Amino acid sequence: MHWTSIIMRLAAVLAVATLAAIPAGAGVVINGVPDWHQPCLINPPNGPDNGGNPGNGLACYKAWCVPTASADIMGYWKDILGFAGIADNALYNALGGNIAWNPGANPRNWQDDSADALSIPTVGGGARAVGAQDLGWYLNCNDQGDQTLPGAGGGGTFSGTKRIAVQTGLINYLTAAGYPQAQVSHQLCVHTVGWAKITAEINAGRPLLGHFTHGAMSPGAPGQWLWDANPLEDSQTGADWSESEDGNGLGHVMAIVGYYAAGDANNPFGGAGSVLDVIVAQDNRRHGAEIDNVLLQHNLPFYDTNLGQGVAPWVGYTTINIPEPGTMVLLALVGLAVFLRRRAARR
Repeated sequence: MHWTSIIMRLAAVLAVATLAAIPAGAGVVINGVPDWHQPCLINPPNGPDNGGNPGNGLACYKAWCVPTASADIMGYWKDILGFAGIADNALYNALGGNIAWNPGANPRNWQDDSADALSIPTVGGGARAVGAQDLGWYLNCNDQGDQTLPGAGGGGTFSGTKRIAVQTGLINYLTAAGYPQAQVSHQLCVHTVGWAKITAEINAGRPLLGHFTHGAMSPGAPGQWLWDANPLEDSQTGADWSESEDGNGLGHVMAIVGYYAAGDANNPFGGAGSVLDVIVAQDNRRHGAEIDNVLLQHNLPFYDTNLGQGVAPWVGYTTINIPEPGTMVLLALVGLAVFLRRRAARR
């Protein structure tokens, strides 16, 4: 047997093994994703506009939803999937996290590198960019970070993270953490396309970022959460949900960790008789008497299959995938086999 055929067969075996690891089912929830809160949720006087916030009070930590939701996913990739080098070296636990908020003159690093509290934020560079230890800097949150990203305003001109900066910012962060092969995709999309992407990512065991025009919600019946009207300005986090900054939008971001399809017996909105596709999200705002960084998952309606229309204030998604070593070998083998076949065909 020619050795190129052996390579192709080995690649096929690895592909089958990879596909077999993907869970299936009408409803899937990924366990072990941390549920961090934005730093501005800490009670006064330790909020973002007082002296005890990260960076010794020298930075703005309003509207920190994108770095926080990203930190949730980074923590999952590191602590559950074993990708060392991402985030810091302190493990979170299954109920939220054990990296305590420690205000004072020298607060410790906050929640899996969502903010590097030991350095002063420097627009455009500085200590925050060293060693991939600050998602806020890499995502240019509040325009205090990497000014090479799309939509940068020159330093401190807007609150939050612009959607157009998310993909490049996360790629830069993961590259600095030692994973240049990481794949990040950011898309604006309609509900039907979004639902297909959400279910595919969750089935593959990958939590993703969900982008919404706002994050206002309230508890309904047991197991249910309902979307509220957009308040435009979030008094809790300082986020601007009016979309008034510019066409690139700021909105709200949460980690999506699961879903229940309409008609699923476990669907929290009516079981087998439900007509709602439902997402399972972990928000980074506090809701009611919620305790900081204790796991709270929100079952939220996403799409009404009966009416054929979206329910959530959906904008789009960002997916994150760091190929496993076996996957990289598979891709390399396939590429090598294709190269050898093309080379042989030219002889």
